[in-house]
Amino acid sequence: MIRPCRMVLLCSLALPAVLGVVGCREAEVPESYAYDLGDEDAVLLPTGSVFYKGDLGNDRAEWVDFRAVEDLEPVADVAAGAAVDGSGVEAEIRELLAGYNEVVADSEATVDDLLDYYVDGQRDAIRPALESMPRFAAVCGELRRELQTRKPDEAQRADEALKALEASVRRELVATSITVVSDEQVSVAFPVGSLASKLDVIVMDDEWYFEIVDADELAAVNAGSERIMTTFRGWLDDLKGGGSSPDDILQKLDTAAQAAAAQAAAGDEEVAGD
Repeated sequence: MIRPCRMVLLCSLALPAVLGVVGCREAEVPESYAYDLGDEDAVLLPTGSVFYKGDLGNDRAEWVDFRAVEDLEPVADVAAGAAVDGSGVEAEIRELLAGYNEVVADSEATVDDLLDYYVDGQRDAIRPALESMPRFAAVCGELRRELQTRKPDEAQRADEALKALEASVRRELVATSITVVSDEQVSVAFPVGSLASKLDVIVMDDEWYFEIVDADELAAVNAGSERIMTTFRGWLDDLKGGGSSPDDILQKLDTAAQAAAAQAAAGDEEVAGD
């Protein structure tokens, strides 16, 4: 066993010898340790094992100061505020849907303006549904005014029921999911009450167009729209003609609103299951 005092003596003898070897060494410090090997976009720092001290190298190594990171120009694609996925297919579809819904909200827009978003082969089949939706909203508005006049203490009840029913017939397209199939096809799902539960958005002549996946579903939507219009128009006529009391109409509205809510809930569960 080496005693502590001998260990100190050995170290004191060995250290000058090591320093002498270092001082006599003619080999230059490897360039990879002495220079900034980065490029214009990034600094490549020296390895952590390098210990630099000028008097040990007898000034043989040329020390180069490394550039400060804050002095570098930012890379173009990661610059502050740069959009990461703004040019993606999904972003294009969301922009398309937003533009469609702006047309829906425009009181001066026509059905033809909306049909421009759909593939040409389906426009005639879609037209009846798009035309019936604003008519339904108009009938609901007229029914609301009649009930508020005849039964002012139940105005809030009537308004809530009619709002629920109006929401069940959606002209706007609010996507519940967007699935990018390819650069030229996207599948979009919508809640119950929309013009269609699913649309394919496809590229034709370098433009995106809506294509309803299930033509039978569209026929059912058209038939349902006409049936609802006939029913509500009948309620309004009965109320105006005295055939039904405001309480009778309110009860019918409550029942219809509950049925619409149940249908919407069932549709949400189906979408979640998919």
